[in-house]
Amino acid sequence: MLIERTNKEIIIRLSASIDTQDLQDLLNYARYKELTANVNTDKKMVDKITNDINAKWWTKNRNKVIKRKLLLIQTLFLVPSLTPIAELEKYF
Repeated sequence: MLIERTNKEIIIRLSASIDTQDLQDLLNYARYKELTANVNTDKKMVDKITNDINAKWWTKNRNKVIKRKLLLIQTLFLVPSLTPIAELEKYF
């Protein structure tokens, strides 16, 4: 990893083997810090808004996430592929 600072920006060079979802999470956090750096507001209020947004996203996407995880568990680790996902759902 290489970090370089210019007058206008910071450049970060990473290996192509890095997990892109982890990198996206890091960039989202960096963007949040960038956007809120000069905001004169209560951090608790920003955190509450963030938590509300995350809760709404989870409510909307919960079933998709759980089904994907169940399918992954079934495919990679558990039982023969003929076991229905419904059988696995009772464990979660």
